[in-house]
Amino acid sequence: MALASISRSVAKKVLAVETPEGAGALVRRSIGSMTLRNLTPFLMLDHFHVSQGAGFPDHPHRGQATVTYMLEGTSRHEDSAGHKEQGGVQWMCAGKGIIHAEMPVHANGAPDPRGLQLWIDLPKEHKMVDPSYQELGPEQIPTAYPDGVDGNVRIKIISGKSHGVESPVRPLGGCWYFHVIFDKKDTTIFQNIPSGWTAFIYIWKGSVIVGNDTIATDAFHTITLSSEPESTGVSVKAGDDNTEFILVAGEPLDQTVFQYGPFVMTTREEIQNTLIDYDVMANRTAPRRGPLPLNAPSPVRPTINVEEWEARAPLSDVEIRSVGIIKAASERPPLPVKFSTDEKTPSRPSTPKNKLLLPSSRPGTPNSSRLALSTHALHPKQPVQTPQQFYDWFALIDRSVAHSQEAHFRAHVASVSEHLDTCDKLIEHVDEIDKEVDGMLEGWRGVEEGGKSLKDACERLLEERDRLLALTDDIGARLEYFQELEHATRMLNHPGESLVLQADFLYMVERVDICIDYLKAHRNFREAEVYLLRFQQCMTRAMTLIKMYFVGSLRALSADISKRLSEKDVSSTAQMHLLYTRFRSVSPQLAPLLGELERRAYAHKDELSSLLSECHSAYFSARKSLLVARLMEEIKGLDPTRTELVELASGVTHTSYQPSCLFFLQTRSGCSYLKQLCLDEFNLFREFFNSGEDQLYQYLENLCDYLYDDLRPRILHEPRLTALCEVCTVLQALMVLDVPDLSEDEEDDDDELNLDLDRPRKKHGLSRLHISQLLQMVLQDAQTRLFFKAQSVIQSDIRYYVLKPEDLTYPDKLLDARKLVSISDIKEKESISQIFKTPSLDKQDTWFPTLQKTVWVLSQLHDFVKPAIFEDIAQEALSLCRQSLVSASEALKLKNPPTSRLDGQLFLIRHLLIMKEITNNLDLVQRDYDPSINFAGVTDTLSSLLNKTTALLPDALFSTLGMPRGDGSIRGAKHGIDHELRRACKEAISECADSLCAPLHEWVDRVDEFNTAWRTKDTAGAPLTTQEWASQVAAEELNDKFRAACERDLRANVFRLKLYLEDDRTVKVLIRPVQDQVVEEYDSFRDVAWNMYAGALRRNLLSSADLRGMLEGICDGDRDGPSTNA
Repeated sequence: MALASISRSVAKKVLAVETPEGAGALVRRSIGSMTLRNLTPFLMLDHFHVSQGAGFPDHPHRGQATVTYMLEGTSRHEDSAGHKEQGGVQWMCAGKGIIHAEMPVHANGAPDPRGLQLWIDLPKEHKMVDPSYQELGPEQIPTAYPDGVDGNVRIKIISGKSHGVESPVRPLGGCWYFHVIFDKKDTTIFQNIPSGWTAFIYIWKGSVIVGNDTIATDAFHTITLSSEPESTGVSVKAGDDNTEFILVAGEPLDQTVFQYGPFVMTTREEIQNTLIDYDVMANRTAPRRGPLPLNAPSPVRPTINVEEWEARAPLSDVEIRSVGIIKAASERPPLPVKFSTDEKTPSRPSTPKNKLLLPSSRPGTPNSSRLALSTHALHPKQPVQTPQQFYDWFALIDRSVAHSQEAHFRAHVASVSEHLDTCDKLIEHVDEIDKEVDGMLEGWRGVEEGGKSLKDACERLLEERDRLLALTDDIGARLEYFQELEHATRMLNHPGESLVLQADFLYMVERVDICIDYLKAHRNFREAEVYLLRFQQCMTRAMTLIKMYFVGSLRALSADISKRLSEKDVSSTAQMHLLYTRFRSVSPQLAPLLGELERRAYAHKDELSSLLSECHSAYFSARKSLLVARLMEEIKGLDPTRTELVELASGVTHTSYQPSCLFFLQTRSGCSYLKQLCLDEFNLFREFFNSGEDQLYQYLENLCDYLYDDLRPRILHEPRLTALCEVCTVLQALMVLDVPDLSEDEEDDDDELNLDLDRPRKKHGLSRLHISQLLQMVLQDAQTRLFFKAQSVIQSDIRYYVLKPEDLTYPDKLLDARKLVSISDIKEKESISQIFKTPSLDKQDTWFPTLQKTVWVLSQLHDFVKPAIFEDIAQEALSLCRQSLVSASEALKLKNPPTSRLDGQLFLIRHLLIMKEITNNLDLVQRDYDPSINFAGVTDTLSSLLNKTTALLPDALFSTLGMPRGDGSIRGAKHGIDHELRRACKEAISECADSLCAPLHEWVDRVDEFNTAWRTKDTAGAPLTTQEWASQVAAEELNDKFRAACERDLRANVFRLKLYLEDDRTVKVLIRPVQDQVVEEYDSFRDVAWNMYAGALRRNLLSSADLRGMLEGICDGDRDGPSTNA
């Protein structure tokens, strides 16, 4: 809505009640009813509903316009023989008069006709115009769509213009007629209305809110709008969905309205004339759609003679007699009384009748004029000769009769005029009384305003009083903080030894602390900085008193305990009592004071942290002076060369231990004692303090330095790898016990123990002691020495290992291990990691010594060095071990050829597969996998490789031999093992196949060479079959030898494979390529022999399927197989 859009307000609301009207129709009338009259220029508004058989039959109109708007159904306007369809409009200007009928049209299934009819008064100058009609069908009514309402409002413009759209209807006088349709609730529009025009709204569906009205007006109400000069239109808001109403505005008429039924004129005389005209019109037969004939000549009718009439309408005898009777009766019709000839009195009583007689020109001759009767005023001045003259004369008589009949009405009008005069006088008296009442009301308002002024003044005084009281209370509350300084200063000016123990002391300290915080928050107060400085001085003095009392008490206690400990024969129980129980006895008295000091030192670090540090230093100095001498004695008692170590190490004499075990006992005992000592000191410190964690651990590290100075030289010079591992085991066991539970560190979601000592220690407060920080340096020295010692063992026992004859007794070692079931398995040390406890470890006596040493060294190092360091040393050890195995394999091949060649290859495959299993486990651990997870092993990997390839053991696929799915971290060692394993497998497969197929291959090559040479000669030589080596008998002998070799050599080779690899699935994976190669070589031989010979040889040759079946039968034969010397 624009800024200039000012809406009219509601002037009146009238409910239209449904009442019968016409011939059975139902009408809701608002304008024109008793409650709403004279809404110029609007005379009447009817909302009609016409049921079956009802309607509005013939009725006249004059001096007005009727607007009929059909909402539902159709209606017939009979004088025009037209229909008004649903949504159609007929604007009829009655003008000087018309008679018409409006009857509904009820079609089958169609709704009853419903519509609106509005009577509009015509201006005085247009009341006697010729009747006219303006009709619009539903599709001809223009529709406007206001902006800003998203198409939720449609305005059908019956007349006038709205939102840029104008109707073609042109009424006489200004009148706008709109049909507004709202689709959604709470939609608002603004319609401009010319200033000064009369406007109203009629609702027949939903509800609306007009202007500033807060209450929605329901259906069937007519709302008249005010006409303020400043208003430019009306704002209408839909109160419901699907709301419909009409908005009508018209220019008011400054004229008198005389209405008699359907006749609307401006004077009473015009009404009377209209009634006379209607009576005349009612007795005439004229077209419906024409004006009433008011003083107009009748139309000329065609005349016929008597003969034509007699011919067209012959009469019977009875009819002729009746006509004669009527003729006789009409020859002397009686005149009305008014026109009687024997009336004696003249029209005017002062004029005698004989005065009108003039003397004749000739005597005795009668004069017709003398005999003429005096005429009446209503007597026709001229003889009646035409029907129109008769109608005019009769209308004059009818008006005279009506005038005489309305005498009582005129008398009633005179009486009403007298009553109106009386009412005017009463209104004048009422106006005078209103003025008096207004004067009294003004006086009362003056008194009321004076009382309100007095009341407001009193309330302001009360508010001012309350404000001053609140200000006084606020000032008093703030002064309490400043007044506290005097009390604190007075108490601190009279110190004594027992001042800090008084109950008021801690209360005073608390109050001073509160005052300091308050003044810091309100530095804008006057002299706040001065008082803040003095309060801080008081706090410093109070905390200094606590420090002095604590230091003095601690010195006195330490002196007494030192004196008691210097006495002879003090038992260990007495020492524990003096060192710990005596200190705990004074903690209940000192701990609250120290707690106050800690709390203030944390809040005021700049001023009080130094006092707390002095308390910590004094405490640690006192404890250190009492413990150092006793600690040195305990460390000296841990020397394994002394007999006291035997007693300390669980009552076992040192002669029953090796040196490494004595060193292990010393480390375990010393660390256990040191851990208990640190734990006792930690718990005692917590009895006094709740802070100072860094100073506490520094103090405990100083105590540990005494044991560390004794152990470090021994660790650095320890030559035994097992002893170093045991030391690391002891230290890690003590540190594992120190790992916090998950509940103490919610951020650590890893269930695995993490002993990475390089990670900075988190602040745990004084909740528990973390012994790992204290043992960290000892463990690092032991791990460093262990790493260098392991490197030395790898270099001496693996890289530079000297081969011995008994190391190459293969396959005898395997046969002995297979025949003899070991009574007791090899038991590894308990410290060996779980990742090396694989099924292959059960037969380490059949391993090559370097592999045994590699597994032993890695198992010792895995749990005691960092993962990165372990990975480096493991890669080095595995690479050197692989090189030693390759050298041993080459030596074994040369031991007893040709059988030793296959032994050397299988020896290398066996040990490489064991190394493969070890590297896989190491790689899983590096990637945080469980070694027990069932990954695809060597057998499955070999099977998948050989089943998916056409080439035998391709290089690209052997890189994943025995590998778990994913990239490992020990890539260098694994790549070398893969490479050697690929080469060894190729050589083993070739060795097994060549021992069977070498003769066949040589024979086929010899045939090819002969054929090639024979084709290149110019002259034909001896044919191939004539050669002795190429005869059919030689070929049959070669075929029989091949079968025998398969039965003998292949069975022996399969037995060797099973002996070395000890797993049928793995053996089958390697046997399959052997079979494929044999079948391929034999197919070449069979093809050549088939083309060269015929007869029995062809029957002896094996097909591919038969040969493969024979080979599988041999490979799947008895497990024991032949002896290795076969």
